[in-house]
Amino acid sequence: MTKVFKIIGRFLGISLEWILITIIVFAFAIRTSPVQTYLAQKATEFLSKELNTTIRIDKVSIVFIDRVALDGVFILDQQKDTLASIETIYVTLDELNLDKNYIKLGKAELEKGRIHINRDKITGDYNYWFLSDYFSSGKSTSVKKPMKISLSQLQLSDINFKYDDYRKDYSTYGMDFDHLNLHNVFLNATDFSSDKGVITAKIKELRAKEKSGFILTKFSADAAVSSKGIKVQNATIITPLSKIYLPKLHLLMNDYADIQTFVDSVTFDGLLAKSKVSLKDVSYFAHNLEGMDETVYVKGKVNNKVDNLKISNLDLRVGKKTLIKGTLNLPNFNELNKAFFNENIEYAYVSLNDLKKIKLPKSAEDDYLSFDKYLERLAYFEAKDVRLDGFYSQFVIAADYVNTN
Repeated sequence: MTKVFKIIGRFLGISLEWILITIIVFAFAIRTSPVQTYLAQKATEFLSKELNTTIRIDKVSIVFIDRVALDGVFILDQQKDTLASIETIYVTLDELNLDKNYIKLGKAELEKGRIHINRDKITGDYNYWFLSDYFSSGKSTSVKKPMKISLSQLQLSDINFKYDDYRKDYSTYGMDFDHLNLHNVFLNATDFSSDKGVITAKIKELRAKEKSGFILTKFSADAAVSSKGIKVQNATIITPLSKIYLPKLHLLMNDYADIQTFVDSVTFDGLLAKSKVSLKDVSYFAHNLEGMDETVYVKGKVNNKVDNLKISNLDLRVGKKTLIKGTLNLPNFNELNKAFFNENIEYAYVSLNDLKKIKLPKSAEDDYLSFDKYLERLAYFEAKDVRLDGFYSQFVIAADYVNTN
């Protein structure tokens, strides 16, 4: 009997040794890229079958549990079109607290790739919804608050982003917000957080090229986005032709749905510091200005909705001499016959030579303004404290001082 116990004891001892060796080998193996890649590929194969699409990761490298690098990430949507194809994704984890429903990421990098988001022509469904539906379909007995997420640094390098709403037609000129195509996107943002439906970030640098020809050389700002609006502070917008400085620009709304009726629903609260603005850049967004290329220098304060926009403390300079200072109340130009004007120009100097050099929109009959010989003799208009009140068809205009050549 004693001999049997010895044999059993020796067997158990050897077994425990081999189990320990196996655990040690597995612990080291799980930290090697080939094993991690194999496990990830098995997981993506499972998800591909579950979602009836293709999800692939070529290589995985996990260092401890706080740093992950994914190479060759590829996802097809359920129509078998590319949803995302990213060469490298790198993420570091600083803190994970499930009790407090909180996750803090240190750095997230996406390098070289393309992302294509679209909406179905018939249903209007986004092509990524099948992913969000799958991962949010777990049943829970208790209602959980949305997880609070923060990210110290987000960096995108050489990313192409495309968006198509296949329910909408294509524009022939300018930025088409239903069919965007951004190339060579670079983004460096810090202090990103998402909490209670509010997304905030400090955008250090954003640059991109759009298929329309618009080039964003640099955009930087402190930004906050929520269902109540978009708030931007200390923004700088630089293009090859413009330099715009916005100490404050708030687009206020009651819900995200207000964006669909932007003109009637979104309220402006903005402050524009002295900026150089090319009308060519503006034309990419205001398509009716196509063909204009004049550079203007402007500053002022903007309030109210687009259909009742107020521009106060305006300082507008064009050409060599033309200058306008004052307050403009812009009515709804879609109903011009009903529009009421209430304008106050503190000072204006308008040079006809400056006006004649402004290129008109492509839709205009002439390329440039021209004046008859009687107006040409006036050469310029100078006025102080000009008031204009009334409707399009009947108004009163008065001034304390008017002078011409």
